[in-house]
Amino acid sequence: MALPQCPCCSAGFARQVVATAWEISEGLVSMLVRAVLCLVLVAVVAAAVILLLQRHLLYFPDRNPASPAQLDAGGLSAWPGQGEARAYIGVANAVDARGTVLVFHGNAGSAWQRAYYVAALELQGFRVILAEYPGYGGREGAPSESTLVADGLATLQQVHRRYGEPIVLWGESLGSGVAAAVAHQSEVPLAGLVLLTP
Repeated sequence: MALPQCPCCSAGFARQVVATAWEISEGLVSMLVRAVLCLVLVAVVAAAVILLLQRHLLYFPDRNPASPAQLDAGGLSAWPGQGEARAYIGVANAVDARGTVLVFHGNAGSAWQRAYYVAALELQGFRVILAEYPGYGGREGAPSESTLVADGLATLQQVHRRYGEPIVLWGESLGSGVAAAVAHQSEVPLAGLVLLTP
């Protein structure tokens, strides 16, 4: 007497299981390939967006000039004068000072908003000049690395012609890069370089 054959043990059933497993694996591979391609596409698009918008992601200027009341509150005056305000100077030690500190501020806001440097450094007897970047604080232009460094060099030259030595460059955040580049490229003798949160 022959035993009944189990339908699961037949060759046809085994072929069907293998074919189904193959279809499933092809589907999974296909889904995996699509997922990887989507991730690569997202990464390429994100890199392109960052490349195109990098200046907007790096610079956050307050484009409005300081009002007379804001300057008075900070103990500041436009420098070198109202006609060409490329910086702000603390008025307390503008004449008699033991040296000049030229401050390059961070990527956001405006130079006049850094009056706390003036308050602290004037107590030590320094004349403090807060350099303003092109495109910030009512100045014409647009910020970029080359623009900020070129403008910083020009501001340093004016400070040196007007007040002589000693001069210390002070950089805050983004301004640390500007101060370091100005110190490296300038022929003006410097008494020091302070890089705060470079």
